Amino acid sequence: MSGPLPTADEGRLTVATTYDLAGRQLTAAGYPVAVRTLYGDRAEDILARYPLTEYGTPAEALGAILTDSQFACLQDRTARLMAGHTRSYQYEFADRHAMDYLNLPVGFPIGAPHGREIRYVFGGVSGPPAQNALAAKMLGHWTNFARSGVPYAADAPRWNQYPQVQVLAPEAITVSTSFPEDHKCDLWNQATDS
Repeated sequence: MSGPLPTADEGRLTVATTYDLAGRQLTAAGYPVAVRTLYGDRAEDILARYPLTEYGTPAEALGAILTDSQFACLQDRTARLMAGHTRSYQYEFADRHAMDYLNLPVGFPIGAPHGREIRYVFGGVSGPPAQNALAAKMLGHWTNFARSGVPYAADAPRWNQYPQVQVLAPEAITVSTSFPEDHKCDLWNQATDS
């Protein structure tokens, strides 16, 4: 496995900390202001690619932007670079109903933010059977990766090398071949490719 390993909603915890936990809510009117503040001259292109109509709340939209720009696309570039020199495995933790060990009082679905996968890897999951099964498979993947250099687990789909991405969710462990497209990495790579 390589680089910072993303959860599907990495950026939502940052949004929760910046807004909800600070006693304010990100509104529809405040969303473009926040994007312009963060991204300056690139904001209009970003807003066009992340329209509010595609998200349940402004916080979820900003969370997607932060997830893609600061985590998912950086991870994808890291995995791509590493794949030129060694075996590279990538995953995305996508249990959007993972246990909320922080019990955050936020006004939007927190989903699978940064750190939510930790209990799945190191124990402590006491959720529904599907979450327990996912935790067991993740522990198997990590243990076998440490032992052999190849992540695998009993009763789990084969973990292929990059550019395929293992999507870890209790409903099913699946393989994504469209991770860069799903996270709009063409937009975020423009700044690093130029």
